[in-house]
Amino acid sequence: MSSTEPSSLQDIQALQANLVPLQPLDLKAKQIRILHLLPGQGDDPIRCELYPAYLSDQPYYEALSYVWGDPKVVKPIFLEDRQVQVTTNLEAALRALRLREETRHMWVDALCINQTDDAEKTHQVNLMSEIYKGTALALLWLGSITADAQEYEDEESGSKISYIDAANAFDFIRKAAEAGDDGHFVFDEDSREAGAIQATLDSCYALWRLVGLSWWHRIWTVQEAVLPRKAIILCDSLKLDWSTFVMASKTIKKHDEKECCIDLSSAQGLYLLSFWSSVNQIEYCRGTHLKFIDALRVHNKRTAGDSRDYLYALLGLDTDWGAQLSVLVDYSLSPQEVFYRMTTGLIRLSNNLTPLIRLRQPSTDALLPTWVNDLSAAADSSGVIFQRYDRYSASKGMALSVGFSPQRELKSRGILVDEVERISDPYDLTRKDEIYRQWIELLELDDVKGRNRPYPTGRSSYLEAFHRLISDGLDRDFSVADWLDGVVSFYESKNIWNSCLFITKKNLIGLGYKHMRVGDMVHVLFGGNYPFLLRPIKEGRDKGCYTYIGHCYVQGIMHGEAVQDDDKGEVFTIV
Repeated sequence: MSSTEPSSLQDIQALQANLVPLQPLDLKAKQIRILHLLPGQGDDPIRCELYPAYLSDQPYYEALSYVWGDPKVVKPIFLEDRQVQVTTNLEAALRALRLREETRHMWVDALCINQTDDAEKTHQVNLMSEIYKGTALALLWLGSITADAQEYEDEESGSKISYIDAANAFDFIRKAAEAGDDGHFVFDEDSREAGAIQATLDSCYALWRLVGLSWWHRIWTVQEAVLPRKAIILCDSLKLDWSTFVMASKTIKKHDEKECCIDLSSAQGLYLLSFWSSVNQIEYCRGTHLKFIDALRVHNKRTAGDSRDYLYALLGLDTDWGAQLSVLVDYSLSPQEVFYRMTTGLIRLSNNLTPLIRLRQPSTDALLPTWVNDLSAAADSSGVIFQRYDRYSASKGMALSVGFSPQRELKSRGILVDEVERISDPYDLTRKDEIYRQWIELLELDDVKGRNRPYPTGRSSYLEAFHRLISDGLDRDFSVADWLDGVVSFYESKNIWNSCLFITKKNLIGLGYKHMRVGDMVHVLFGGNYPFLLRPIKEGRDKGCYTYIGHCYVQGIMHGEAVQDDDKGEVFTIV
């Protein structure tokens, strides 16, 4: 499936309605349509025909991976001798890929699937894994090249790049891949070091512009790059094997580990990191080691035209995942039903409460329980030390004990630890010095007496407890002396962005989501690595129940200190 802007699903369906009537597929078998892209050259009109085929017959075709672009900006092609409208990015891809004298056999979702028929769409998306595994070649179309500098700067759809940037990027990637493990970069434009790869600011910037194209940020393109036996990346006439991109990213990573880049500017480093990260995120999903929840976390900030596709687009990476989660592709199901099944399936599959950790901001959908991960919600940059969840065991190995009521309540056994009494403002990079001072004042660490007072859960002082809290957040250690001297810029850590520092009534300190409030309750729920913040409902039909706020880090209880070996706990109802 190609990818779309999040707001354009209805526009896409309207665009599909202009296509020629399609002969129904055999939905009881593994039948698809194959596009025959007829030969032509130059400005000749694009002409295509559709033919049904069974995957069991192993037909020859090349699968196109691309982004739709703006469905309101279209160009004409001829399909079955009838003029139809397609997005400009698809038209550009077909024109670039058309052969002069031979018919090209392709699979193109916009033309081969009836997107307005939910039954057919469900059938075809369930075959996506086989379609991409069976393709002779995957054509990963990044977008068009433009020589018009102003058009390039005005480009908003993310499907165009300037010729000079595309050429520089492809040349750098090819050289980096050829260099392999012995590759060495020089970042000084005046350097003439023999055998070194010139990583000038222009070439690094070109890499950044290349991975800024929309193809790299859409959810469907993950499996479209991972599943095929062979794939090539294309920008108009420029092309390289996907394996070349992978090798180049490995060269960059190994060079970074050598720590020899003393003349590397921060901008060049950022551009190289963006390229490595873009390729590595896709390659992370290759192989049998992967768990679905990890794939979901790695790619949760990608975009899709249909929020259900955040789940459906990843199921094809492993044919067992759908059965394990009891979730199959079905476009007749509402997004709310899909997300509920996903969250409950992940809890059962993982046998712990890790699936409660938010992937996105809290849902505003009144039809969803607060504890269900809503993949249609906005992406969330809150850290709350999320990356290290396997390191902790707040519930001390107590077995998961949950139930799901017919009203879709989560009933979870655990213990109530304490109530939040004071909260800082969320950590914000634009206010980092102000928030830093606020944290110090909130914890009363601005004098010796305040620093040395004992922390509630052990022999450490408040200063040492704060040091441990932030040290865990940074994923690195540092001394109290360094902290006092201002050597450590802890607030630069992405793990605490948008997090609030809080103090409970028993003077425990922690980090929590920016959505938390005074009066929220810290709980340890059995089967949870982290403590959780729950908000008590004090009136109405759900009085006595809780709404789910999110996981948190509380210094002194992250390794089971709040749980007794014989603790039976109590059942909390989360709506």
